[in-house]
Amino acid sequence: MNGILEEIEENFIKYSNIHADINVGYRNANKAAKELIKIYKYLLENTELAKKVIDDIFAIDNINAKIWISDLAIDIDYKKNEAINLLISFGKNKKIGILAMNARLRLADRKIIPIDKWTFED
Repeated sequence: MNGILEEIEENFIKYSNIHADINVGYRNANKAAKELIKIYKYLLENTELAKKVIDDIFAIDNINAKIWISDLAIDIDYKKNEAINLLISFGKNKKIGILAMNARLRLADRKIIPIDKWTFED
């Protein structure tokens, strides 16, 4: 299982980095998002593996990977509060640009915090 875990994590980080890179163009960013969704769906079906991936992604310094993996954490109800708190923290951080809006939208989509209730912290 370690080989699968490493491959999933490497791809998850790689595609989340591509998705967040403004220099790759929208086509490549959209392809990366599709790959992330495939990984997400696979992990939904493999919750024990998903928990390991969540733990590992939460432990690294990669905002976009944490935003993407937070969806999974919320959906499988594993470290849900940590995921919500990460998204809230990112959503308030104007220094991370569009990623802040990404975090906000994920919480709004799940009806956790409406999009019109947000402000940035200084």
